[in-house]
Formats: sequence, structure tokens, C-alpha cells
Amino acid sequence: MYIAGLHRKLIANSRGSGVIEMLVTLGVTSIVLSIYVANLTSLRDPLQDGASSLVGFFKLARARAISTTSAVLIEPGAAGRITASTATNCNAATFDPIPNLFLDMPPGITTPDTTWSVCFSPRGLADDSPMVYLSDGEGRYKQLEVFLGGAVRLQ
Repeated sequence: MYIAGLHRKLIANSRGSGVIEMLVTLGVTSIVLSIYVANLTSLRDPLQDGASSLVGFFKLARARAISTTSAVLIEPGAAGRITASTATNCNAATFDPIPNLFLDMPPGITTPDTTWSVCFSPRGLADDSPMVYLSDGEGRYKQLEVFLGGAVRLQ
């Protein structure tokens, strides 16, 4: 009989906690969802996407120069394309294009200054330290700095 009475008390106490548990669950879920949505809106920025892609492209070209022990030249091409070519060293007279190593910028993103170029030596060192600017149609811009040691910083 004592066990039956205890069982009734537990059932009576657990009925009211369902609503509280549901409210706490909904509160936590709404907080997680708001953080998720806030992070998704930053992914819709083509300028940031283009700048991050260009940083990754510089790192990829530098890694290729080190792994193949050849120089890799990166320069802007036509219509928002960044191209890469290779030679034995950065002072070579001619560079051979690397057909599968290029970067197409997102639509609307351009490199206003097309006079820059960076050559990564077989040791991964850059021959110059240019500032590369990306801009969109709204007047915003991002600036990338390539260091002589081969590192790239997005500002």
C-alpha cells in the first residue's frame, strides 16, 4: 500500500513538470536557432566569399610551389578570373599556364587594380608584397596583403 501511495504522488508531481520542460526546451531551441540564422546571413556576402576564396587560392598556389619545387605565378586574368602559371623559378622568361588552377570570382566582384602579380618560389616565398583589392558594385571593398614569407592576410 505504501508503494502504491508513493507511485500516485510521483505521477501527480510529474504532470505539472511537462509544461515547464516544454517551455525550457522551446527556449533553448529558439536561442540555438537564432544563433544559426545569424551565422547564415554572413554567408550571403559575395565580397567576403570572394576574399576568402582568394586567400585560399593564394595558399593553394603556395602549397603547389612547395610540393612541386617549382615557381607558381598568380596574376589577374580577364573577366574576374585569377590565373596561375608555373616555371622553374620566379625569374624565368616564360611561364606555362596551369590549366586546372584558377579562381573565378563571384558575380559582381572585381579586382580594380590588375597590375599586381605574385610569384611563389619553390620554397614558398613570395617575390613581392602587393596589396590586392576586391570590390563589389556597392562601393565596398576588401583588401588582401601578401607577405614576402608567403602568408596572406585579409583586412
